[in-house]
Amino acid sequence: PPPPPQSFPTGKGVWQLWAAPSNTATHTIDTTDVPYTGCNASDKIQVDTADGMGSDIDLFHGSIALQSNTAYTLTFWAKANQSGVGLELNSRINGDPWTTLGLQTLLTITDTWTHYSVPFTVPDGSDNARLSFWMGQQGDVTFHIADTVLVCDGAPTPAVFRRDFDCGVVFTNGDTVAHDIVLPANATLKRLAGSQAPLYQYTVDDNNTQAFTPVNGTWDVRTYEHGYKFSIPSMEEPYTPYYHHWEKGAHLGSPGSAATFDLQISTPDLYNVSMWWPAAVDDQPSWTNALEVAIKCPSQSAVHTTVDQQLNGDSWAPIATRQQLEPGCVVHVLCPRSGPGHCIADALLVESQARYNDGSQVHTSVHVNAMDAIVLQRNPLPSGCVAPGRTVQ
Repeated sequence: PPPPPQSFPTGKGVWQLWAAPSNTATHTIDTTDVPYTGCNASDKIQVDTADGMGSDIDLFHGSIALQSNTAYTLTFWAKANQSGVGLELNSRINGDPWTTLGLQTLLTITDTWTHYSVPFTVPDGSDNARLSFWMGQQGDVTFHIADTVLVCDGAPTPAVFRRDFDCGVVFTNGDTVAHDIVLPANATLKRLAGSQAPLYQYTVDDNNTQAFTPVNGTWDVRTYEHGYKFSIPSMEEPYTPYYHHWEKGAHLGSPGSAATFDLQISTPDLYNVSMWWPAAVDDQPSWTNALEVAIKCPSQSAVHTTVDQQLNGDSWAPIATRQQLEPGCVVHVLCPRSGPGHCIADALLVESQARYNDGSQVHTSVHVNAMDAIVLQRNPLPSGCVAPGRTVQ
């Protein structure tokens, strides 16, 4: 069962107020202005001056636990001394890198007590999370907040939606995991015929210990992130230089170090394989311009290439095109011993030549990847729809 609701009563021992330079605000306890009979007090925050950046005035509670892939509902009472005032809700890691944990909502507060209920889902949890009310949108405003409660709703309801049209059906998967959607017993649907979407398209990241294996030498996990102020999620204005590792960090190998990526091929086919490394301009001069890359498969000869990691980055660089691959294939990377010999192992992109939209009949279910969608056409097509056999681009 989900854990019991977490209540955050009024009080300076529970809530703390932080204001950035050029912002001024005070936090007091008000025992007279409360939302209902029986409520003992409310948190009163007087915002005198604000720079317009919501997170620069932060009423927060730190060190709460938020579970991964879990739905929550935040409830509370609130009012302001004028209507139309912005109040921003946020949950994030309570410290560097301040990553947002599912809750990022801007509410418009009225001048009367109102009970708010805000659902959100945490994709990646933390035992050290911060819950915040951001009040820096404007100055000369007084907020009152009372009876804040965080309810854990358990596993989120899959965000899978269906919409029917005359000529077909659309399934949209807004979830962070893939779903196999069961079709009605009388469904007569088929895929479109098109060239856009690979049947298999996924990344293999060095953060995946089942896929990435150091073979020898020294591999250290490094952070290469620049271009956004992650401590201020509501104001993610880019600033140069912009670069980032894929997912969570990248492995930096010393000269002579080797490692492998399991390509996780499930079906033999022709595939394109590309490599990602960050465009970390300050670090790239010490990286190799001749990373040795080999694709090795159980039943065929290895395919070799070299990659210059001193150039480009922050994009997918092809290392194999229309290469026959099979289960058990790996990418072997080797940092050279001479010259700038350090190298980066970050992520690979695998894309099959087989197409997702291949015109085939769909029988009992359809697989839709995370944050993806599919359009299926009726079979046979009703009168007035696209003619059978026509390619849909």
